[in-house]
Amino acid sequence: MTYPSPAVEISRRLFLVGGIVASAWLGWLTDLRPYVDVSRPEHRPTAVASGSSSAEEEPDALVAESREPEQKPMLTVSGPAWEAFFFRVDQTFSKNLPVTGWEHRITWADLKQARKENGRRAVMTEYQRQEELESVQRVKEKYGIDTTFTGNFHRLYFQRDEPPFDTLRADNGTYILALDGKPERQLQITLLAAHELIPFSDVNPLPTSFTYPLRKWSLWAFGIGLGLFLLLPYPRRPANVIAYQRWRILLGDVASTLMFGMFFVLPMPIIGGSMEAVTTLALLIPFWFMACFGLFAFYWAAHAAVYCLVVRDGGFDIRTLLGQEAFDYADIAEIQGALLRPPRWLIVLSFVAALLGKSGAARIGQTGRALMLAGSAANGMRVTRKDGRSRFVWVSDQMGGKAMEHLDAFVAGLEKAGVPIKDTVFPVRALFPPS
Repeated sequence: MTYPSPAVEISRRLFLVGGIVASAWLGWLTDLRPYVDVSRPEHRPTAVASGSSSAEEEPDALVAESREPEQKPMLTVSGPAWEAFFFRVDQTFSKNLPVTGWEHRITWADLKQARKENGRRAVMTEYQRQEELESVQRVKEKYGIDTTFTGNFHRLYFQRDEPPFDTLRADNGTYILALDGKPERQLQITLLAAHELIPFSDVNPLPTSFTYPLRKWSLWAFGIGLGLFLLLPYPRRPANVIAYQRWRILLGDVASTLMFGMFFVLPMPIIGGSMEAVTTLALLIPFWFMACFGLFAFYWAAHAAVYCLVVRDGGFDIRTLLGQEAFDYADIAEIQGALLRPPRWLIVLSFVAALLGKSGAARIGQTGRALMLAGSAANGMRVTRKDGRSRFVWVSDQMGGKAMEHLDAFVAGLEKAGVPIKDTVFPVRALFPPS
């Protein structure tokens, strides 16, 4: 491919935008259903300040008296499915690590901490293990509490409609779950309604995979969009094609991605879900309005990627997103330098914003940006035909740096054809460069 294709360049950015949208949507798409909190039966100690002689010897000591847990309703279950469930729960709590396939049933922070703790215990010396056992025994003898190591997490989460809980018929609440014929095999379960998202809050007891089951595909969606953006063919750009430098176009795409991605995604983590964010118009409208500027920036990046001058015998062609326009040297009346500056009202607003800064640092920073804006200018050429029509060709960035490749070939073609070139500069003040 010699020339940039409008279809390819537009598709390139549509794939990237689609990847951002799909990634955000999948990452924050909620699946909130009634769930079950599974733990071991609670045996909470009640601590009271000691008034005995031992407390006088140890002023900071507390005497804890063990008490039985509150009487909770008992649910008795039976069958191979429940026996397998009890076995896997026991394995998980005793090894301080979810059995294979249950990694999503605890929070990521708990899973990370459990793996770290297991790694620490794996390298403990025999002396350290003995010290731990002696410490456990002392606490048990003094307070009647069994502090045998059982891991860093004490809860597993299940959906109410998944086996074996789909066969359980009970109202919401806390129960003691026991195997039929094996009363010593007990677990505590809490049947709960679907979790409700609270906007502007990150309080969510559930593992991420329960609230956002499709989040694992989120990065894949963005990766596919980014991959298609990068893998679509790029033109070769021979010496007779004058086009904007590719790194500048890519930089524009990066800026467009940051602007669109930030404002498109932000409502979702603020509200807590993609569907929920779409229905919260008061928050959605201002953020997505700003995201539209990112889409507009993508359009300009596509415009810059397609825009080029193709030098040919007897003239040149200007190729844009909207099509191609031919210029013959014989039809050109003159070439005049052009200078693009920002509009005066924008410069005035920039200095007004500097005066309104709340702190000295903010005013200094805004003043610097206002001065840069006032001093910025882009160089270009105004091509005027003999019939009076004219076109602008902008060849530099706002700082005056050369932005187009093979520009010398274009100038050489004009000089060789004897096209009149005026010494004066045509001033242009506009927010966007006219074409």
